[in-house]
Amino acid sequence: MTQKVKQLRDLLKRYEVIKQEHITVYEVILELREHAASFTMEDSTDIAFLLRQMAEYCDDLRKEMTKVRQFIEKVTCMKWMQASMNEDPDKAAQPIRGELAIGTPQLKTMVVLPNREKDPVSFAKFMKRIGVFGSALKWNMVRVHWPAVIDYISHLNEKGRPLPPGINPSQTYPMYRLVLRERKGMENSNGKEKDSSNCEG
Repeated sequence: MTQKVKQLRDLLKRYEVIKQEHITVYEVILELREHAASFTMEDSTDIAFLLRQMAEYCDDLRKEMTKVRQFIEKVTCMKWMQASMNEDPDKAAQPIRGELAIGTPQLKTMVVLPNREKDPVSFAKFMKRIGVFGSALKWNMVRVHWPAVIDYISHLNEKGRPLPPGINPSQTYPMYRLVLRERKGMENSNGKEKDSSNCEG
């Protein structure tokens, strides 16, 4: 067994443990909510303390898993792009098929938007380009939706069009992510593929 296969199998074991613990702990939490009024103040204090500590452990794991997932997604997408350069165009656009999941690489163009206070001229240029003028601009009544801005900038980049006025080209950078779908039914036993939101995030 290669080291990479061992790590994948070890992770799958941990996944099964966490999935079961999620069910078990959730049941315990529901019981605590149901019987909250019957606890003594002393017991309630200890329960609240343990719940806080458990939540902190879970949140710490979530943050680290998200960081590592995003890093692995980036490495995977870069490998996919490199491999695509050496294949014919029809195969280059194919998703990545693992044993458990199917990953479709996506490349988005991230930008640093001009600051309204520090660079009002560039800010105004950008806002006017996206259709915000007059009083709406002056009184800052319209706020941009960040995911939509990223989609818009990425679309322009894909089409080879220039960036909107106010955007500094030197302050753009690529963001790689995998859109993941379950392949063999880790959650559902019928083996059907299941859409899964990924993230960033």
